[in-house]
Amino acid sequence: MIDSPADIPREWRTPPPHLTLDPQEVHVWRGILNRSASDLQAYREILNPAEQQRARRFLSPKHGDTFIAAHGMVRHIIALYVNRPPAALRFDKGPYGKPFLAYPIDQGISFNLSHSHKLALLAVTSLGAIGIDIEHIRPSRNFQAIADRIMSEEEKSQFRDFPAHQQPSAFLSCWTRKEAFVKAHGRGLGFPLHKFSVAFTPDNRPEMITMNDPSEAGSTWSMHAIFPGD
Repeated sequence: MIDSPADIPREWRTPPPHLTLDPQEVHVWRGILNRSASDLQAYREILNPAEQQRARRFLSPKHGDTFIAAHGMVRHIIALYVNRPPAALRFDKGPYGKPFLAYPIDQGISFNLSHSHKLALLAVTSLGAIGIDIEHIRPSRNFQAIADRIMSEEEKSQFRDFPAHQQPSAFLSCWTRKEAFVKAHGRGLGFPLHKFSVAFTPDNRPEMITMNDPSEAGSTWSMHAIFPGD
């Protein structure tokens, strides 16, 4: 867990050591997004001009600060794996907007970032495509209305069986698994969420159940649930 830029040992910064990923490993890092002004300035200085400009475009300064903290975290952590200073990294986006490491090239790692409320999660692996999603539970939301739009018929049936007080956590278990999959796939919300089903009940391990998309025939995906804290 990295709670501030100061938590990264000085000798990890320029250049950082080379952390390695075993072929079957996924590393998940947690970051806290509430930052002091000095922390944010340290992160801001390693962002490239386009990232700095994007942070300034947010209407809410709070959202701009969250962007700076999350993307500064990405640079610090990815730098640990590729043995480059955080500011030297260059990122690009795939055809559907999924970020990837453009420099240094041929590093063989994939990553994905998600943040909600005060927490960010960054997943890093050399296995191949990966996606991660985190959501803050807000009981006041109309989960049933959203479920009707994004769940498959199979998922809707299971969701309706949950008592009302359990529906917020049940919905977010389903939502985060579906979001993580479409992020890993690379199409994002261009992949219709109601076209596939995931296991999200407490008595079933996370997995893909059905996929109603011929282009995905024969594909294999793994899912895991993690609980990063309040």
